[in-house]
Amino acid sequence: MGTYTIDYHTGVIREVDAELGQVKRQAVSGIAYTQENISIRLDGEVVTTARWYGLEPEADDDVLMRVGDGFYQMWDDEIEG
Repeated sequence: MGTYTIDYHTGVIREVDAELGQVKRQAVSGIAYTQENISIRLDGEVVTTARWYGLEPEADDDVLMRVGDGFYQMWDDEIEG
């Protein structure tokens, strides 16, 4: 467990003292139609990012959440690749 920083890249930053899985869930609960990536950092280093795509997902896209006319891709540390 550590203190993670959720950065919505809109000026909104949240500090969360929890396990990474819980931090991800809290980050998702704060998603809005910002059209910006969401990063989670630990000790200043990016641990994972949910990338924003302003278009409809295709069948093979790893979708975390659809918002408006686009979607957030799954956290990049969870994507096999």
